Amino acid sequence: MGTDELLKAVAITERIEGVDDAKRTIIYSVIDGDLLNNKYYKSYKGYISVTPKVDNNGGSILKWSCHYEKASQDVSEPVFIKEFITKIFQKLDDYLLSA
Repeated sequence: MGTDELLKAVAITERIEGVDDAKRTIIYSVIDGDLLNNKYYKSYKGYISVTPKVDNNGGSILKWSCHYEKASQDVSEPVFIKEFITKIFQKLDDYLLSA
């Protein structure tokens, strides 16, 4: 599945597990939807952290990672999720820079 198809085809429900304002981190879990229900993954948890850049140009560095359990060995690694997330953040960055 390509990222363009993923933008249209996948519906998920997420739950925020934790927010740490001081560390600028968010932890979330996918609790329902197309990725779960033992079709692709048994569990999926994402981690996002934002670190301000220390140079004079402003901006921040965003790090995103995940832990998951595949529903079976036949399920591929979630590379398409990485591509999807990258595309979403690029679109968000473009939008914010155009404002």
